[in-house]
Amino acid sequence: AAATAIRRARRTLIVGSGLAAILVEFLGHSLQMIDLPARSVTGGEEPLALALAFLQPEDVVVGITFRRTPRNVVKAIQEAQTVGAQSIGITDSELSPVNQLADYPFVTHMGGVAHSSSPVAAVSLLNAFIAAISLGAPEQTAQSLHQVDSAYRRSGLLGE
Repeated sequence: AAATAIRRARRTLIVGSGLAAILVEFLGHSLQMIDLPARSVTGGEEPLALALAFLQPEDVVVGITFRRTPRNVVKAIQEAQTVGAQSIGITDSELSPVNQLADYPFVTHMGGVAHSSSPVAAVSLLNAFIAAISLGAPEQTAQSLHQVDSAYRRSGLLGE
């Protein structure tokens, strides 16, 4: 249902910071590669306020946060509720305020063997979203990826 919400959205706003910023950018880039309108906000109150100013009921807000929950991610999910947009929360705790508020809450493991958390499980979850979104419209996905490949070749981005 969360993947379908993203596929049908007018625009997807993805919000997170810290370790989650990597995942925010990954999801945003992946959606743009298949020609789905997405905007990533990885820090700062002003960029978030600007993105939220144009939030509409047909949009989806994805809030990604781990360990401590930055107030900007909670604010984005709350604003989605206010305007009637759907929201997806991805955290490492069922107790996270983001998952308490989100229409579609997901909890992923962040444990690692080093001094820092590991985003491996969260990346796997995002890959599952991207696969489900792509499989929801395979022809459009293939056409979009072909267009991106052609554009990259024309601009000389690909080393051949």
